[in-house]
Amino acid sequence: MQALNLRSLWQAFFVGMLALVCLLGADIVAEHAQIDTEERKQLTTQATVVDQNLTRSLLSVKAAIDTLDHDLPWMLGQHDGSLLVNNRLQSLVNVLIGARTLLIMNADGAVIASNQSALIGQNFQEGERFRAIRQESDPARLVISSPFRTPLGVYAIGVGKKMVDDKGRFAGAILAIIDPEFFDILMNSVRYSDDMRASVIHGDGKVIFSTNASLDTVKTDLHGQPAAFFNRHLDSGRTISVFSGIATTTQDERLAVVRTVGAASVSMDKPLVIIISRAHQILYASWRHRALVKSGSLGVLIFLGAVAILFHGRRQREFVRMVAAREAGRLHAQRSASSERFIRTITDAMPGLVAYFDLDLRCQFANKAYQAWYQQPAQSILGQSLQSLLGATLFAANERLVSAALAGQHQQFERFLTRPDGSVGHVLANYIPDIDADGRILGFIIVVADIKAIKMAESELKLAAKVFACISEAIMVTDSKDVILSVNPAFTGITGYSAQEAVGQTPGLLRSPRQSAQFYAAKQGQIRDTGLWQGEIWSRKKSGELFLERQTTTRIAGAHADEDRYVAVFQDITATWEKNEHIRQLAFHDGLTNLPNRRLLMERIERHIVAAGRRARGLAVLFLDLDRFKVINDDFGHAAGDELLVTVARRLQGLLREADTVARLGGDEFVVLLDNPVNRIEIERVVQLIIAVVNEPMVSQDKTARVGTSVGIAVYPDDGAKATTLLKNADLAMYEAKNAGRNTFRFFMPVEESLLAVPTGDAGHRP
Repeated sequence: MQALNLRSLWQAFFVGMLALVCLLGADIVAEHAQIDTEERKQLTTQATVVDQNLTRSLLSVKAAIDTLDHDLPWMLGQHDGSLLVNNRLQSLVNVLIGARTLLIMNADGAVIASNQSALIGQNFQEGERFRAIRQESDPARLVISSPFRTPLGVYAIGVGKKMVDDKGRFAGAILAIIDPEFFDILMNSVRYSDDMRASVIHGDGKVIFSTNASLDTVKTDLHGQPAAFFNRHLDSGRTISVFSGIATTTQDERLAVVRTVGAASVSMDKPLVIIISRAHQILYASWRHRALVKSGSLGVLIFLGAVAILFHGRRQREFVRMVAAREAGRLHAQRSASSERFIRTITDAMPGLVAYFDLDLRCQFANKAYQAWYQQPAQSILGQSLQSLLGATLFAANERLVSAALAGQHQQFERFLTRPDGSVGHVLANYIPDIDADGRILGFIIVVADIKAIKMAESELKLAAKVFACISEAIMVTDSKDVILSVNPAFTGITGYSAQEAVGQTPGLLRSPRQSAQFYAAKQGQIRDTGLWQGEIWSRKKSGELFLERQTTTRIAGAHADEDRYVAVFQDITATWEKNEHIRQLAFHDGLTNLPNRRLLMERIERHIVAAGRRARGLAVLFLDLDRFKVINDDFGHAAGDELLVTVARRLQGLLREADTVARLGGDEFVVLLDNPVNRIEIERVVQLIIAVVNEPMVSQDKTARVGTSVGIAVYPDDGAKATTLLKNADLAMYEAKNAGRNTFRFFMPVEESLLAVPTGDAGHRP
């Protein structure tokens, strides 16, 4: 019979362990699939962000090149046309994102204009980029060059466009060189892990840029490697692909998202491809560790179970002898006074109540705490019935529990008890049956512990947990090693990271590129020195969206430095910030042209004057009034007039330096502030360029319109030391220009000087 029971036990053990192995295997596979799915989504999101930014940059470069192609014949036909073209190129480079050089080549490959003066006159007829543009059949398509090494030792690409004359013949090329640092900033901005690699690859298979890569890796050619993620993506014909396998460039196993740049919006001769990937070794490291721990734990469980079954058979054989030994030990304990004293000492030292009642419900033992509760000595309690000790009411309430204990069932319950002194205690009581070796019930033991303090602490903990879960501000708790220990639901609502995703990570998962490393270092230094930091900080959500938070971080000191805890409480104030920015934009900028309005203009003039007080600096105020603007409004309508004003504003901005200011006062009046001009000759040169660029024809509603401008000039400090005075005198000078025949300029002259001035013919007119 014993052999049969042992065999059944082994069979049950085998079936149970097999079920556990299956459950564990399914759990490990599901966890791996979840990590893989979430990482694919994250990498896809980052690839989309890069695609959007790179597409916007390419579209802006294309728009600039198209504008140059359209305006080039007219600009070259003007007096000082080359200077006008070079200035336009410099202005475009200043506003284009990613472009470092713009150059225009004629049909023979000679550079006729560039923002880099050293390139003018050089000939690139045999250059790869010029030949590729000349051979392109579609003039509207961008020609993306293969990466080439710049004189600084970094790799860049050219974005070019073919120019044709009125008969469709090749007339030259416009080429923009994309700054390598643009790719560095763009690709590193989406990296959220050190093992993450982001690359941009030309359509011919040459790597343009790759994060964490040497120059040798960057110039890798993938054209002849069909197994590469790049070629597999192009062969699929999809806009976006996801691969998992050995990466050609790094020779390690990676999860990669591959996306074609601007697939639906940018026409290019060869595509640009983005690859963003993570190393399997890092991505699944924590999963492998957990799988190993679970498997090891199951192995230990199987081993211990097998050992337990083996020992079970041995215990069966020794059962009779063990029973006899326990009985002998019990008799020996009864006869041993020293053992009884030892037990008495232990039970008396216990803070809880301990008593023993026999089958007749008579007390056979009571420790000191039990005696103190009932305020009776041991001699009085021993032999007393349970009913007399508890009282009729309490005994009736406990009678069912007593009967169950005498039936061999352990009873545990909580109760409020009133002590003899009138105080109320919250107790946890246990009725433990005393069963001998033969299974007979000899009585039961009462163990009662006062748990009032524990219950109060438990209540406070529950309240604190509810507050933690219900508070609207996000809460993040980290340890001394900057590892996240806990977050509340508001944290998930704001950042998008669940508690499971955040716990075990560091707050670095929220870092955004808008905050510098110096900012974070200063923040940590203040917390270390004072234990508190408060302020506003830009962070990044799980989706990649940036948000502004108002945060308070407090250090909670532990017994030792490694036991310190840090509590960060923050809320999303992005909407408030955007609202304030919008209000500021409306308050300080013109609604039509988005130029600074009169209020912001006066503020900037005053700022220039204050700066000039600290160090010698000049300032020129140019007051512009458009000539013939009313005619445009009357002939074409106010919508066309508004479009013309926007065009003038854009041209003025493209002509001036970043330190200068263009503002609109209203109607057809503009003001230009020239920061620290060298002399009046430089001011005249700039004014002549302004008059020339305003005189350029403008197309509105399929009609060509042309306006001029009269310009009045006041120079600080000769013509005024206050903003209002400078603006007034520039306005007066503008009217002098109007009276002189329009489309010209005049410097401000005091009344005495103007009366003595001798007319000089066309002096002051645009040459």
